[in-house]
Amino acid sequence: TCWDASRFVGVTFWAKGTAGPSNSLVLQVAIPATHAVANGGDCTARCFDHPSKSVVLGPDWQQHSVKFTDLKQAGFGDPATYTGLVMALNWVSLAGPDVDVYVDQIAFF
Repeated sequence: TCWDASRFVGVTFWAKGTAGPSNSLVLQVAIPATHAVANGGDCTARCFDHPSKSVVLGPDWQQHSVKFTDLKQAGFGDPATYTGLVMALNWVSLAGPDVDVYVDQIAFF
């Protein structure tokens, strides 16, 4: 199923922690066009290139506000446009096992 987030500008959340040398955490907004059919989306090939934005973590709680207009795909999937429908919000770190991340107070704004 999808959430209609078209009346919102983006996603805000508080986060802290460590995630590898860059301390970056990626917010992915899964949309039907990038989410696989097997998972309820519309994508049939080169899926999961969700629109995303990286934020830098620190040791203290910090609020991050990510506008939907700032989201970009990584480029391995077919180009897709955010239309206001959201299937999932994912926080991803590719830093390996040395990750200690906290996320709280998630909301659309």
